Amino acid sequence: MIYSSMFQWMSVNGQDLAVASASATVSAAFPAGTTSIRVVSTVGVYIEIALGSSAAAGTGGYLPANVIEHLPAGNSNRLSAIRAGAAGLLNSKPCSD
Repeated sequence: MIYSSMFQWMSVNGQDLAVASASATVSAAFPAGTTSIRVVSTVGVYIEIALGSSAAAGTGGYLPANVIEHLPAGNSNRLSAIRAGAAGLLNSKPCSD
């Protein structure tokens, strides 16, 4: 288990992503200094973290509803997600070590 006290929140705001049936991508790249992101969703989603505007598919990593995860990510990466069931909201927050 990863505890949030091991990470420093960056001074930028998190991003909310409405997760619908079509794949959606966070519009902004993660800022310089990002080493990981904290993600949580109100519904189960499949997610992808990549450079550029990659689109998540049903084969991406599965994030269950209401589970907080810390995932490795670098600056200029983007997060994309597609819902596994109902529509919901995915929140991401960049972190640094």
